[in-house]
Amino acid sequence: MPVSYVSVALAKAHLNGPQLADEDVQVKVELASGIIRDYLKRWSDVRATAVTASVAAASVITTDEAHGFTTGQTVTISGVTGSTPDINGSHVITVLSETTFSIPVTVTVAGSGGTVIQLWTEETAPAQVQQATLVMLTHLHEHRGDDMKADKDAWDAVGRLLMRSRDPAFV
Repeated sequence: MPVSYVSVALAKAHLNGPQLADEDVQVKVELASGIIRDYLKRWSDVRATAVTASVAAASVITTDEAHGFTTGQTVTISGVTGSTPDINGSHVITVLSETTFSIPVTVTVAGSGGTVIQLWTEETAPAQVQQATLVMLTHLHEHRGDDMKADKDAWDAVGRLLMRSRDPAFV
């Protein structure tokens, strides 16, 4: 599934290219967003560990810590076992508390375990992720792999923007 951390309109404004074709810019936005997502690894998007899925007309999912979701978001639930019906998949949620939300599924047998992910979009990606995406977008637009110094400079800029968002690693 393609990911876009910035809109085509923002990308075109950033590139000073209102004359650029939307389709070409969209492809590059998705590529740049994917590169940033891969760089961040599991620290991209908003994730929570699901603990239980209750028996209810609108099943309540309890997480092991504050989930950070908001009402109306679509999340993807995976790895939940034991629930009838199976609740794994995408659902629009209603937040009930910092550690609970409901999904519009009537569950007759409770489930447990699993993860919940809300993928970042152009509306929800943090500012530093959007800026890193624009840096990578500019690099993809201006260079075609012919300038290794420009490639290193782009990665240095991305690294500086995202160092607080990524797992600490030994250098």
